[in-house]
Amino acid sequence: MSWLIVITMFLSAGLYLFFGYRSVAGFIRALAQESRTDLRSVIFRVLSVAALVLHFFSYLLYKAFPAFKFIPAEFLWDRWFSLAAAAIIGLPAAVIWIRGMIDAGPESIALKDRRASARGIYQRIRHPQALGKMALPLVVALMLNSPFLALFSLLWIPAFYLLCRIEEKGLELQLGEEYLNYQGATGFFVPRRAAIRQALPENCLNCGALLHGKYCHDCGQKNTDINVPFRELLHEFLWDELRIDSRFVHTLVPLIIRPGFLTADYVAGKRMRYVPPLRTYVIISFVLFLLLAMTSRRSHLEGLQDEPEARSEIKAVETAPQPLAGPDTAAALEDTLSFDHRFTQMVEKGYRRGTDNPELFVETLIERFAQGMFLLMPLFALLLKMLYIRSGRYYMQHLIFSIHFHAFVFLTILVITATRFLHIPVLSQWLSLLIMTIPLYLYLSLKRFYRQGFWPTFIKLNLLSISYGAIFTVFIAMILLSWLVL
Repeated sequence: MSWLIVITMFLSAGLYLFFGYRSVAGFIRALAQESRTDLRSVIFRVLSVAALVLHFFSYLLYKAFPAFKFIPAEFLWDRWFSLAAAAIIGLPAAVIWIRGMIDAGPESIALKDRRASARGIYQRIRHPQALGKMALPLVVALMLNSPFLALFSLLWIPAFYLLCRIEEKGLELQLGEEYLNYQGATGFFVPRRAAIRQALPENCLNCGALLHGKYCHDCGQKNTDINVPFRELLHEFLWDELRIDSRFVHTLVPLIIRPGFLTADYVAGKRMRYVPPLRTYVIISFVLFLLLAMTSRRSHLEGLQDEPEARSEIKAVETAPQPLAGPDTAAALEDTLSFDHRFTQMVEKGYRRGTDNPELFVETLIERFAQGMFLLMPLFALLLKMLYIRSGRYYMQHLIFSIHFHAFVFLTILVITATRFLHIPVLSQWLSLLIMTIPLYLYLSLKRFYRQGFWPTFIKLNLLSISYGAIFTVFIAMILLSWLVL
């Protein structure tokens, strides 16, 4: 029964995509013939909606009869958290979807000719209905509090994106420059900056000089207007400060599948298409350390604290009688014992602090590790500078390589940590093997970026690994020692 439900889930999703594609194809064909969409396209649209309803019904059945026993039936957090997340995602998505249907008019159902002279929300984004529907499966999965359904729902994101791309290709062929201009003024799923900004002054508001770009050539002030609605000011801030847009995707793809290519491209001057290296690292490390902090309650230290046998053994060691030393031995080892006693007390004090408050211990280590990485990455770049001293590259280029490499390492750890956070042990064990790919990734990155042969790269990889491994070991020891001392 459970596997039949899973098959129905995949089959209904496939039928929805198939019928959706056929309806879009009919729409494009009607544009080519400059006529109204035929009845078949309308039927395909209705069938796609029916397939979507069947898909959500299979969600309900899967909740009652789960198939994958190694995946938890519910999230580890409280149910109210899932409901809150569903509301946060679902309410804006529903508003965008409904707004898209209202502004589209009858063509949202009958698929009439939609020209580039769009209205309402279509003046900012081209696919608001798809954006709203794309979030609907995830909302349903969160309401059901099912990890598997939530993961499965993420597959709808590339599916809807592909359908919209197919539609746009046809519109580009049929409407030509008119639709291309419409694309340039609007965003695919997210509004373009030019679509929401009001007309800016021609003269600098600070010094009055005539402006010829984003910044004043006299005083350097940015040409922007803060006297705008709050939503536009918020969008301006998110765009300028966070800038997590399509460039982040263009950055992650080569970072993952093309070792060294991102650094080489960035150093070569092709920077506009990518997120800056430090910002990439900060985003990935922020998500990683946040996830590690959230899983600290299930850390080994907390389990050790609650383990009765371990606590009884510790107590037995602490209360065990100590053998007495003779006068000569005590005199000879007085200084050593004095140092050992102080060090032992320091270790015991730090250990008790960790066992009494394991969450504070883990959070402190994470915080100091995150801070220390900003020292390790320049040291890694310095090692590269020494190994490739004849390459003619500046230190900053080695530093960019170092930042990209550490971003990949953290991204790998992030994927593994996410599976453990979701409590998927089988998948977590398999993904743990990704750690073994890091040396291979580093070798391929060095070979592509520095353009040396197999043996020079292999030898320098080993020298780099030994040197950086020693530095990293000292770094970890200093973090642990700081917990004992401070």
